[in-house]
Amino acid sequence: MVWHKIAGIFGKSNSLSFTKAELNKVLGSTDYTPKALVGLFERNLGKEFNADSGVREKYSIKRHTLMVMGQFEKYFSKSDLPASINRNFFRVFLALHDIGKPDAIKKTGDRRNQHLYTVGIMSSMLRRLDFSEQEIEIALALVSGDSIGDYIKGKRGGKRTTERIAQLADDAGVPFYDFLKLLLVFYQCDAGSYTEDAGGLKSLDRLFIFDRKKGKMGFSLNTATKIDYLKIYAEAMPVSIWLDDHDWHDVAYDNLKAWVKSNRERLDSGEVIKGNTFGYRRNLSTGEYQIRLSSRIREALYTPRSMLLLDHN
Repeated sequence: MVWHKIAGIFGKSNSLSFTKAELNKVLGSTDYTPKALVGLFERNLGKEFNADSGVREKYSIKRHTLMVMGQFEKYFSKSDLPASINRNFFRVFLALHDIGKPDAIKKTGDRRNQHLYTVGIMSSMLRRLDFSEQEIEIALALVSGDSIGDYIKGKRGGKRTTERIAQLADDAGVPFYDFLKLLLVFYQCDAGSYTEDAGGLKSLDRLFIFDRKKGKMGFSLNTATKIDYLKIYAEAMPVSIWLDDHDWHDVAYDNLKAWVKSNRERLDSGEVIKGNTFGYRRNLSTGEYQIRLSSRIREALYTPRSMLLLDHN
């Protein structure tokens, strides 16, 4: 795995100042708090935790981390996590999820490079605490980028995002859909910390809905709709095609929409039949039926049963 190579470059070399037994005692305490867990890691990483996180809100790494962990405790700690992830392991993961940001700012001048540095420190710490290789691979896959954030911001389309998440799920050894759900929990805790609900300044509040009484956190309507596209694609429907170009793509006749099949005579003559989102034809040179995305739309998921769009036209 690439993680091991990165860890060798950036991992911390000095020994831990606490034991796995001490960690388990904190995590197993009836009055457990995120502050107590972060306090353990501060013994070795105090400089990193006290550094500025480089965001406009001026949070330190420690303050941001505690708000992230607080969101987890409020909204996710009482439910089973996807992929059967242990809650206490996820708490440790969250405590370290931004630990490479100070190095990224210092060495590259760009906090967005944090993932490269976080991977090194995190892998080193988790191995010294005798977490399993499976747990470590999952943690490093989760922290190695901001796929969900980039997708929601429109920096990366649905097709590329799904492909990236598929690669990370493979690296983690977790089924795609389970990894996606786990990634969404992480995103809600992380991005959800930049809200008044988390005790911070109002920033990303528009992305979420909070119900403290019921202990529920979810996405706002627009965000949830966009996330649902990824979930549907993750189900890997055999007849679905996610298009983000305007070329012709082969599709089996049985997977054409019913209204297109009703025009089979026109279709078989080679005529292009146009819908609002997709065009259809039969390639007479190959005999294959094909679909093409309208030039007016950036990307869309095609399936005979539904039409999912990723724009607002």
